[in-house]
Amino acid sequence: MAPCELTRALFSLRLQGWFDNLNGVLIGRSAAPDVSDPTKHNYLDALKAAFENIAVPVLYDVDIGHMPPQISLVNGADATVFFAENGSWVTQQL
Repeated sequence: MAPCELTRALFSLRLQGWFDNLNGVLIGRSAAPDVSDPTKHNYLDALKAAFENIAVPVLYDVDIGHMPPQISLVNGADATVFFAENGSWVTQQL
């Protein structure tokens, strides 16, 4: 998904109310090439725009999703996320 498509998709979710009760956001690494021209809209710009003024932590390039190494997250499970520069973890409660 191109950065402009990601921006549209995230803003659509935001406008539909999907972000209203967030506690945090985890976004896995993208397999798509990023935009290398600094004057063009890139993936980080898309994330910053979509989550601007939403007071929750947003972690990106997380080891989840479709690119190895990845951990599996159970859909609907409650989770606790710890993040620090020297290490991080996710615990899920089923």
